[in-house]
Amino acid sequence: MGGGNILVLISGILLTSLVINMIFKRFGITPIIGYILTGAIASEVFHLKSNHILDTAAEFGIVFLMFMIGLEFSLEKLKAMKREVFGLGLAQILMTTVMLFFAISSSGLVEARAAFLISITLSLSSTAIAIKILKDTGKIKRNHGRSSVGILLMQDIAVVPILVMVAAFANKNEAISSILWVTLQNSLGGLVAIYIFGKYVVNRFLRNVADTGSNELFMMAVLFIVVTSASIANFFQIPFSMGAFIAGIIISESAYKHQIEADMTHFKDLLIGMFFLSIGILIDINVIIEFAHLIVPLSLAVILIKTFVTFFVSRVIGYAPRTAIKTALLTSQVGEFSFVIFSFAYGEKLISHDASQILSAIAICTMFATPFITKYLTEISYQFASSLDDEIIQKTSGMSHHVVVIGFGSTGKSVIRELENKHIPYKAVDMQRDLVYDGQSRNFNVIYGNATKTQILEVLNVREAGAVIVTIDRHDELMSISKTIKLMYPKVNLVARALGPRDVAELKSGGVGLIVDESSEMGRMLVDMALNCDIEKQGVADEYII
Repeated sequence: MGGGNILVLISGILLTSLVINMIFKRFGITPIIGYILTGAIASEVFHLKSNHILDTAAEFGIVFLMFMIGLEFSLEKLKAMKREVFGLGLAQILMTTVMLFFAISSSGLVEARAAFLISITLSLSSTAIAIKILKDTGKIKRNHGRSSVGILLMQDIAVVPILVMVAAFANKNEAISSILWVTLQNSLGGLVAIYIFGKYVVNRFLRNVADTGSNELFMMAVLFIVVTSASIANFFQIPFSMGAFIAGIIISESAYKHQIEADMTHFKDLLIGMFFLSIGILIDINVIIEFAHLIVPLSLAVILIKTFVTFFVSRVIGYAPRTAIKTALLTSQVGEFSFVIFSFAYGEKLISHDASQILSAIAICTMFATPFITKYLTEISYQFASSLDDEIIQKTSGMSHHVVVIGFGSTGKSVIRELENKHIPYKAVDMQRDLVYDGQSRNFNVIYGNATKTQILEVLNVREAGAVIVTIDRHDELMSISKTIKLMYPKVNLVARALGPRDVAELKSGGVGLIVDESSEMGRMLVDMALNCDIEKQGVADEYII
């Protein structure tokens, strides 16, 4: 293909991708589907076939994706999320695999090895799609966000042994136990080498590069780290992506984590786009049209089975029904690594070309459905669960003339410490599970719950409270909680924290008389400090410390 034709090809692909993703954006559909569809269209129009250069670029897209995922999860965070990762995540993979395996193997269409490989691959969900939805909606720190992230992280970790299984299943002349033993040795050797590289080389290297003050050199250094980690993994015959993932986890402990995330975002997005574009090029539209009558119902079946299993496992582990159903729906699609695994399995002759195409199409359909399902996630969960299902309530003994503190953030904790110093009884409530668990572990009288719910206010015994202090810093929640309390308990002493004139005005119009405007109070204190600086020269006066 001549230079001019290549430019026409690139221009056509970019225009197609732009138009498709602009349309998809209106409906909240992930760009991932747009890239895949662009690749499929380009393959038909320009008669493209996958090639070594495109495949290499696509593989590096996955490498950088795994590196960024590693950055998100420090070792401390992994320990803190062990319940979600190794409890919920592992149980979800195992149970989904078992259910799908029995369904697929009973059909008799493929042999047992292939049925198992297909089942465990379909159990995986899309990290790229689910994390993006959680971040875009600001729900990544909510209960279902945390549980979903735990599942996704366990699935990302599981990709490596799944790829090992493909190689083991394909080599029918050698005992699987022998292959697994060699692979285990290689994996341990590779992980140790990457750990040493990350722990004792990378931090010093980054510190020296950062001292130059050059953004270009810093970016180049990060690329070197990612590529070198992937190369070490490849030397020990483990997937590139695993090396990058471990390197990301190690670097997440360094002071350069956030800068690396900022620098890598656009570069990573470009390569991930290349990956999904290459997947689209591999799609055979004729096969998909031929088997469309199977693909659509099978896609629906996969979504339903994954949703049921994840919900069931979440409930067994102890998650509330609303959290369980939100988690189940958010992770009901098939993940992006399925394309890699199915392509690898086809290359190893474990599944046929048509089977690979059908399975890839099922993955795409489930991804396509996800934005439409999650758009109504809250409504579905409210219809599904009863009014108190999402509340984890720690029963407390009856209490009266106490102070109710709504919000267990930094301001709420400051209020509680002051109450404890004055020996005033209190009850606190918050919607962030990690804050509540942390508070309970340190013997604070705090429960998990939504303070706009009548039942939660009754558990807090607001009717008999001496005062209610609202410390929430989110405007909508602040107004909703304050109005609910004033409506239900008009005689209670309600003190609300405001973050500016807008909050003050709305709180006053809602009947709240006791308002602390944080912005004006802070301004007053700063001015008072400045005016008294001749007297108080030894630092911040104690009486001004909040």
